[in-house]
Amino acid sequence: ADRHFSVVCFRHEGTDEHNERLMHAANASGEIFISHAKLDGRLVLRLAIGHPSTTEDDVARAWRLLQREAAAAA
Repeated sequence: ADRHFSVVCFRHEGTDEHNERLMHAANASGEIFISHAKLDGRLVLRLAIGHPSTTEDDVARAWRLLQREAAAAA
């Protein structure tokens, strides 16, 4: 989705239910918190990357966590 603010919308391949499980697993880790929304009728995950102290390492850590949880949910 186009981005105008610090929130990035994305989804993993698969169903809305799969993406919802991914969101819950990522949030249960306690390392990151992501939310969700509907975009064109499909569930998307939302990650805010706008805090001034957020570093590239923080974003990479979140990405690794999402990849790990997606692989475990597959």
